[in-house]
Amino acid sequence: AQIPIVRAEYAEHSEYTELNLAAEDEALFWSDVAVLVVNLFKLEDPNDVKILGTELRLEADIGGVIVRGIIDRLELAPDGALVVTDYKTGTSPKVQYEGKRMGGVHFYAALCEATFGRRPDRIQLLHLREPEAIINVPTDQSARGLKIRAAAVWKAIESACARDDFRPNPGPLCSWCSFQQWCPTFGGNPADAPRKSRDEFGEFPHVVEEAEAVLL
Repeated sequence: AQIPIVRAEYAEHSEYTELNLAAEDEALFWSDVAVLVVNLFKLEDPNDVKILGTELRLEADIGGVIVRGIIDRLELAPDGALVVTDYKTGTSPKVQYEGKRMGGVHFYAALCEATFGRRPDRIQLLHLREPEAIINVPTDQSARGLKIRAAAVWKAIESACARDDFRPNPGPLCSWCSFQQWCPTFGGNPADAPRKSRDEFGEFPHVVEEAEAVLL
């Protein structure tokens, strides 16, 4: 019932207008929004959640590496638990891939602990398409693993920079990649990327910040 109100509020919002949707696509967009909002209420009553922050930008040293992240939602649950919530609009993963999908949210939990001095009691992915909630509990073991992983990834990055060796790792997700034009797998030249990225996309700080948060 509130979708028309939200639609009116976002009619002039830059993130919406830049989509440049045709009339048919616009109708599909708002129809999809309505489905996702209804499904959110199937997972929880938002009125029961005490939100501490949304789109929360955090930065901390994890395993000797400065990690930045933008947390969808940090809240206190009705039982007093501190919870990190990450919204997903795509389909939920198969059981065997759930752990991998939770990797980024575990990093968010580590950022919260480093910033606020309290480890989140729960982390959750809210898949609004099904709808389905995937919930996990950060532990001492997962925290140690994150530090080791962050240090290892950063060491690999430093090594690649020193050798100027950035080999592509093609896979199914390549179909969704916006950088195929610069990727050797698709006949591109990585040396063209810095110039073209600035000219065509500007500095795109939001992309940089999100990428820095993902050490997967």
